[in-house]
Amino acid sequence: MGHVGAGGTLQVGPRSAGAAPGPVAYGQGGTEPTVTDANLVLGYLDKDNFLGGAHKLDRDGALACPSSATRC
Repeated sequence: MGHVGAGGTLQVGPRSAGAAPGPVAYGQGGTEPTVTDANLVLGYLDKDNFLGGAHKLDRDGALACPSSATRC
């Protein structure tokens, strides 16, 4: 999970979203930003071809997440 640390810096871990609910982008109820969400927003992941196209990612959901700082 990503969060804002001391001094306003981005921190990652030690908490994890796990597979359930998973990242916000999975569309399964995740509410906190993850590295997967960030990678999707930055364009490193293809929302239409995740896992060989077996799963679509919610880029809009992931994009909305950081705007609230800690929860989507």
